[in-house]
Amino acid sequence: MSVPMLDCWLSARRLDRYLDRDDSARLTDGQARRLEHHLSVCARCASSAEDRMRVRAALHRLGARHRPDPAAVARLEDVAARLRTGEGA
Repeated sequence: MSVPMLDCWLSARRLDRYLDRDDSARLTDGQARRLEHHLSVCARCASSAEDRMRVRAALHRLGARHRPDPAAVARLEDVAARLRTGEGA
């Protein structure tokens, strides 16, 4: 089955928003349904979605293992606080 290129283009533009499920950039129910349908009929876009899900999963695992040094975070927070109050300028 041939899928119109415009469908692929629109799907690619919406795929990250769909996968992120971020409330600040949420797809409408209709957009999500159309994307899900497109992914069910377009192997190329479905493969892209799977690749992106694997990358997200790998980044999540990496982030869970590598936390920033608490002392470095505290120093950065201190610098930011001083800049906000004008002490660091």
